[in-house]
Amino acid sequence: MVCAPESSEAVLNLGLVACEAARRLVVIALNKSDLPEHPAALKSLAPYEKIGYTVISMSAKFEGTQALAPHLEHKVTLLVGQSGMGKSRTVNALLMSEVARVGDLTASLESGAQTTTFSRIYRLDRDTAIVDTPGFQSFGLFHLTEDQIGEAMREFRPFLGACKFNDCSHLNEPGCAVIAAAKRGEISAPRLSFYQVLIEQHRDLHEQHPEWTR
Repeated sequence: MVCAPESSEAVLNLGLVACEAARRLVVIALNKSDLPEHPAALKSLAPYEKIGYTVISMSAKFEGTQALAPHLEHKVTLLVGQSGMGKSRTVNALLMSEVARVGDLTASLESGAQTTTFSRIYRLDRDTAIVDTPGFQSFGLFHLTEDQIGEAMREFRPFLGACKFNDCSHLNEPGCAVIAAAKRGEISAPRLSFYQVLIEQHRDLHEQHPEWTR
């Protein structure tokens, strides 16, 4: 994530669902701490810290990647995010070398110029590597079932199985434990709304393309 160009919380949530479904550890790195928008953007990530995600603040351009580096040790880490988020600059800062091409900000589009067009792995040491991926603006989760999407919402897990109906989809069913938890403030309203919109889109896509599931 990054402050400019404007980051998308929907894209962040999609990425978190994908990682949770694949049982991958996640660190949310908010880049460009030198920008005036950064404090507000960092504050907006507080709900993610509340449900157990690690959130770090950094500036690959000025302060370096000291806050990020310890989370990468002895792992192969996939660096993902929207175009213009500073992924390639982060790779360069980690390696202390200009190995990844850095794009300029396209002011008219308020987005980063796409310079990384394929994934590339960089080894930081014998046991540590980072994969720089192309930037994106959206991606799909068609391969997941509705149950897998619900399970991937980590704050839903204490309430799954406690609904009135066994096949509850947590949309508008009576006796839904997830919706009740959201009303009590135990699940954030934006996260529940994201999930519900995602499920509706998921169903629409499956209806439009039943052949994809064969």
